Amino acid sequence: MTTVLLVGGVDPTGRAGLAADLDAAHALGARAAVVVSALTVQGAGRFQVKAVGPRLLRAELSAALSVGPQAVKVGMVPDRAHLAELVRALRRFAGPVVIDPVVLTSRGERLSRLEPADYLALGKALRRAILTPNDQELAWLGGERQVLEAGFHAVLCKGGERATDLLLHRGERVSFRGRPLHRSRLHHRGTGCRLATGLAIGLGASFPLAGAVRQARRLVRRYLSRPILPRDVIPAAGRSTL
Repeated sequence: MTTVLLVGGVDPTGRAGLAADLDAAHALGARAAVVVSALTVQGAGRFQVKAVGPRLLRAELSAALSVGPQAVKVGMVPDRAHLAELVRALRRFAGPVVIDPVVLTSRGERLSRLEPADYLALGKALRRAILTPNDQELAWLGGERQVLEAGFHAVLCKGGERATDLLLHRGERVSFRGRPLHRSRLHHRGTGCRLATGLAIGLGASFPLAGAVRQARRLVRRYLSRPILPRDVIPAAGRSTL
């Protein structure tokens, strides 16, 4: 069984962040070790973020790494102090580290104090760092050329509702296209979290890069195909991204 280390924030609505990561891991039959970087309040017009202390994050990472994960997925990182702890803990990690550069909620609320240069530096700081920005995040990072020059092992540009993702790896550009599925903005959240987690699990299971991308895309499509049940209906104000 593949073990993935999940780093990210807690969304109390359970739609994004670590809740979505854990849902993805369960769907793929993987074991998850969990490191909480921050607590958030998102929903019904409320928004708060409270980062865990850097020392606590260090202890969490040490405990999680002790179980021997084959891959790591990084979501929300509150600031540079937390990023420094993350790099210190993962610098010698030989497996893939999938980084989802989450900075804003879908409503534009700030989740992290990190700047583009902080994320770009991870390309050289970690051995097998793979970046998974969406269109908005890619533009914030400076565009395709900037992320390619940063030294990442690979970059997966997520196309979101277009259902087309672009993989950049070793000078090659590979497009993954699919039929767009209807996505309810109220109920289908955390798709980026799930895609990045699915990618990490596939790579941790020694899938080739393209195969891991395909598995992650299938995972998201299954999620979007789920029927919306009455228990899934929550207030429209709570759009979360971690």
